[in-house]
Amino acid sequence: LADCREFATSFATAYYRAVANAFNTTRCSGLYLGSRESWQSTPEILAVANKYVDVYSISVYERPENVNWTFPGIDKPVMISEFSYGATDRGMWNPGPIPTTSQADRAERMKELFTRALQSPKVVGAHWFQYGDQHVTGRFDSENFNMGFLSVTDTPFPEMVAASRQIGANQYLIRGS
Repeated sequence: LADCREFATSFATAYYRAVANAFNTTRCSGLYLGSRESWQSTPEILAVANKYVDVYSISVYERPENVNWTFPGIDKPVMISEFSYGATDRGMWNPGPIPTTSQADRAERMKELFTRALQSPKVVGAHWFQYGDQHVTGRFDSENFNMGFLSVTDTPFPEMVAASRQIGANQYLIRGS
């Protein structure tokens, strides 16, 4: 276990240092958003990333109540670069990694995650994955999830649209409270 931790630290240091050096060498004036970690990163990688990134980006595939919104071990602003929920009451047959009971439940979960993200002082942004449902035959890696704002026939899920509008209309009130 100690060898694995040492290897992870060494590998992460080499990776993050190389990317940071490339930013500096090319005089890039943008933010280094990290490497979009999975939602279960290791303490070793968090410690190394904190030394190099400007914003820590992470995918969050958890129910909102299971996320530690203080993001312990991360001393940088946090961007949730990917999250979603799926349901199978309409549309595709595969709900994806975080299933819900219905399109209405999915919309409520999305609102809850955005609300909690807005309430977290560390979170600077969150991104829903993805715009449209995946095709029944799957994409290149066979994913065929019902987790878009649109069905495969480009029909918006009204619950998702309404939830998005509600979050958008109240985001500044939520962030400021």
